[in-house]
Amino acid sequence: MSFYQYFYNRSLWLDEAFLANNIIKKSWLELGGTLEYNTASPFLYSIILKTFGSIFCFKDYVLRIPSLMAFILGIFLIKKYLDRDQIQISTQIIIFSLIFFNPFFIRYSSELKQYMMDFLAVGVYLLLVQKIKYDVSSSKTDAIILVAFCFLSHAAILLTISFSILHFINFLKNRRTLKFDILFYLIIFAGFILIYFTQFAINNNKDFQYQYWVKAGAFLPIGSGAEAIFSFLVQKYKMVCYDMIPMLPKLNIYGFSIAIIGLIGFIICKKYTKLIIFITPIFIHLTVSGVGVYPFEKRYVLYLAVLTIIGVAIGIQYLVQAKLSKWFKSVNWIIITSLVVLITIGFSKISFPIEVEELKPLLVKLDRLKKKEDVVFVYYCSQPILEFYQLSSGLLKNLSYVTLEENRTNPKKYEIYFSSVGNSGWVLLSHIYPGEKEIILNILSKNGMKINSIDYTKACMLIQYQKK
Repeated sequence: MSFYQYFYNRSLWLDEAFLANNIIKKSWLELGGTLEYNTASPFLYSIILKTFGSIFCFKDYVLRIPSLMAFILGIFLIKKYLDRDQIQISTQIIIFSLIFFNPFFIRYSSELKQYMMDFLAVGVYLLLVQKIKYDVSSSKTDAIILVAFCFLSHAAILLTISFSILHFINFLKNRRTLKFDILFYLIIFAGFILIYFTQFAINNNKDFQYQYWVKAGAFLPIGSGAEAIFSFLVQKYKMVCYDMIPMLPKLNIYGFSIAIIGLIGFIICKKYTKLIIFITPIFIHLTVSGVGVYPFEKRYVLYLAVLTIIGVAIGIQYLVQAKLSKWFKSVNWIIITSLVVLITIGFSKISFPIEVEELKPLLVKLDRLKKKEDVVFVYYCSQPILEFYQLSSGLLKNLSYVTLEENRTNPKKYEIYFSSVGNSGWVLLSHIYPGEKEIILNILSKNGMKINSIDYTKACMLIQYQKK
């Protein structure tokens, strides 16, 4: 499904265009500074995108390749972790089914955003944690790998903190045989200092991003009372559980329930160290969210959904082995069968490929049919996507247009924009809010225009008009 999603070659959507335009327009060093459109991206990920674009071309399908590659590599690393941990094949089927048929992973595995680098970071985190038990000689190398990944994935910073905590716990448990590896912690600390001054201190967008996520409720409401904090924690826990099985939103309780069962499996079997591996990143993420550093929001916690899927499946395996050992295989296959049924039902209700904004077909039509005298109005959310295709493929390269700012709070401003509509023209819209289309159509009608055609694609619209 990820390959199908990729090869469909759908249009970039707004967030992807924000980053893509920076990749094309900015120099290699400038990618480490403040990016346009109030966007942010890990420096090394931006460099990888710039490298792919420079070697091949800055087309949408080229810039999406690193995400797809990260997803595939992440799958191999997770499989290696599960094999080393001697996880049953039936349990692995559950884990990979929940990953492969998850609409979020399918979508983001071929999207020009850094979320699959977070997925890859989870694979690295699990393998390095697994090494702690039997190989402490390479801890300096592990520290360097983790710091390097912090320049590739923002979530890797939280996973590095989690790994450091687990590394210290391992030292406390085995302090009679292990020496305190001060150099490991010095490398991590030095890496964090470097990350702060090269990634965050020079980012002039951080205040805007902070305010945006405050309004979105992505930060823990510290100081708002115990009830508000508890409500927030429940909401975020449901979010991570929902990310496990998003195909059936009405059966959210299913994800919630199996997460509890998995937790019980770890506790009953006294696999506390293993449990800490999976829950530490969740608590770390909640903590940094509490101080307003990193938002706890769906796309940013997708890597936690991976850890939850793996942890829950392993926890259920422990529980079944401990309490239902005689019927272990039968119970596991019953779980797999019910999961397959649920996935099939939910999956059938999802329209593939998953599209957010399909503006490219409308741009192609506009490029083909636009006359020299036509006036073109471009909605502000369509502008970055239009700019990308102008820069990358020369589509509508010399287009002269009027930008429509967002005016849903003051519709009368549209009357000013459309005061000079000419004798014919086009209006390109995407990401519009309810009611804005009707306002625009009414104003065009009042100005003596008739609508020749309205083309719709996913979340996008192209209106052609001319004088009556």
